[in-house]
Amino acid sequence: MVKILTFTKLGSKLEQKIKDARPDAELITVKESEADPIIPEADILVGFGGMLNWAHILPLAKNCRWVHTLSAGVDRLTAEPDFVAGDTILTNSKGIHGIPMGEHCLGVILGFTRKLFRTYDNQKEHRWETGIKGLDEIAGKTAVIVGLGAVGVGIAAKLKAMDMQVIGVKQNVTDLPGIDKVYGTADLDEALAQGDVVIVTLPVTPETRDLFNLERFKKMKSSAIFINVSRGETVVDDDLAAALKEGIIAGASLDVFRTEPLPQDNPLWDAPNLIVTPHDAAMSPMYLTRTINIFCENLKVFPDAAKMQNVVDKVRGY
Repeated sequence: MVKILTFTKLGSKLEQKIKDARPDAELITVKESEADPIIPEADILVGFGGMLNWAHILPLAKNCRWVHTLSAGVDRLTAEPDFVAGDTILTNSKGIHGIPMGEHCLGVILGFTRKLFRTYDNQKEHRWETGIKGLDEIAGKTAVIVGLGAVGVGIAAKLKAMDMQVIGVKQNVTDLPGIDKVYGTADLDEALAQGDVVIVTLPVTPETRDLFNLERFKKMKSSAIFINVSRGETVVDDDLAAALKEGIIAGASLDVFRTEPLPQDNPLWDAPNLIVTPHDAAMSPMYLTRTINIFCENLKVFPDAAKMQNVVDKVRGY
């Protein structure tokens, strides 16, 4: 018998999919606030990486042999030293976000280039403004994607379909489909200088934390649009607000923040030409189905980690 504890209500179809994948499994769904008595009994924990108090959950999980996050981010789990040092397998949902996040980024880019955000503001004020300055096309423009995991490659596919040039930045320079040129992280500034759009799809690591500060924004074109759909800790909030206010870059869109919900006194709320979305760029009716498909394939071979998908290196954090 394998006891699986999920903190997310999955619905009958997905629950049945799990039972079909592992007939000997007992599946328990419980709210986090009511889970303490059950956590010590669980062999497997399933939940969103960024929505749960893992610092509280993990010490209770005495019998847990595997944690699967329904999200790609795992930094709240890898922030726990005992968990990182232990033998518990950690898998995530890497690979399922490319479609919705690609569409999200494309929508944001079109919103800026076609001046849809300004037009919507005009509509609310019943103002008819023709000949809006700066209306543009994205065909032929250059997007720089910093971080070329599954999300970055998925976003690139959407942008290439719109005839954009795509430059990527990653640790190890390798050719990837849909990427016109790949730079190493040491050449980040050279890549940024070419971007009409800069999109961040990085995990949080010591190397990526605060990576995008005022000096880095100054490396970009003054006409550049900056988009972050990865982790809020990669951006210095005050520096981005200053870059927008001073016209160092033309606009930005943030879906992720250091503190969520974004505090009312955060300067980003009032930064000009900034679109704030509430960490929903990856949301889709297909989301849970896609992540449970990964979980079920892994469940069939558990506990053989060598045969499992999306096993996270807990030391590296991804």
